Amino acid sequence: MGYLASHWRAMEWDPIMLTTGYPTGRKKGYGKLCLARQNQKMSEGISILYPNYDLKTGQLAKNLARWVDSARFAPDRFQLVIGTKKLNKAEFKDVHSLLRRQDIIFEVDEMDNDNAIWNQCAERSMFENMLFVEGHVYPNETFLQKLYETTRVNSGERVINTNTQNTTNSYFERLMDRWFNETIQRRQSSHDFIFLSRWAFLIPKKVFQRYGPLIQNYEQFGPPFLSAVLFKNKVGISTADFTGLTHEMESVIGHHHAATRCYVRGFAKAKKRIHAEGLSELFGKNPDFEKIDSQWRKKRAGTNNSDNAPGSWEILLDIILPKVEIQILEFLVMYFPIPQEIKYRLFQYAHQRVAMDEYRNHLFNRSHEK
Repeated sequence: MGYLASHWRAMEWDPIMLTTGYPTGRKKGYGKLCLARQNQKMSEGISILYPNYDLKTGQLAKNLARWVDSARFAPDRFQLVIGTKKLNKAEFKDVHSLLRRQDIIFEVDEMDNDNAIWNQCAERSMFENMLFVEGHVYPNETFLQKLYETTRVNSGERVINTNTQNTTNSYFERLMDRWFNETIQRRQSSHDFIFLSRWAFLIPKKVFQRYGPLIQNYEQFGPPFLSAVLFKNKVGISTADFTGLTHEMESVIGHHHAATRCYVRGFAKAKKRIHAEGLSELFGKNPDFEKIDSQWRKKRAGTNNSDNAPGSWEILLDIILPKVEIQILEFLVMYFPIPQEIKYRLFQYAHQRVAMDEYRNHLFNRSHEK
């Protein structure tokens, strides 16, 4: 068994029955199940694990309809497993009308993130392959057919990454698309392993049971950490040679910065484990974070010497000034009339400052917990 297998065994759930006669379940510690519908167990096929905790009203049904449509060539070989925030009656009715006998929908806790919902969906999946998708991603009519054919050719313990295209309807979406593409290229050139795409990746269920789950409090760093675990255990990750997925981009820089903070928080929480399990060489060192680590060690050491101890005003400036700087940068990128190339450089710098600020926040909060 893999060294994360103990986490998987701890996540079992108890089946119960509702008055509808359909099998369902209540997850221990994760939130109540509102509905589940499941047919007899089948092995060959793909379960689509779909989390919804931040989609706008009406968007869930619209995206699910696209997944159902893409599966029409062989509907019995696909299962939708949907973990969702509480829906209003009208939206629940719209979603419910799309579901087939093998599909499952259940309500998740308000505090659950993608990792927690994906893990719960994985437990309820019925097929040998599981497609982890992000809630803002939807397929074209032929994507699932191509993916299904690929799984039949590449059977076994191989994980498949997808090629996802971003929407580019606004100037900010085009700016984000450029940044995402450059980030992917940089990762490919600077790392020995392939990062799982948070937008959509396929893992055989037996592989996930062995090396998963996705660690909930690693937030958006969960898939990269699992990528390193798979690589360390010699589980191959290939990238699909076809497209067919669209990622609906956010059009506000604040949403991107919130996601950046999620990633950095997850990385900071996983840092000790990365060192303990020999994954440091895979992720390398971040010069900005190393600098913050060094500065914080000196400040903490200085608290034992009244001559070197930082004053409260100094600590306060360390917290407030970066946030003011970030707000100014966000305004310049979103609203100030400057050339696009300059805006992109400001966006890159703002991203860096957000990452450093969140990492510093983690150290500050951790020091108060001790």
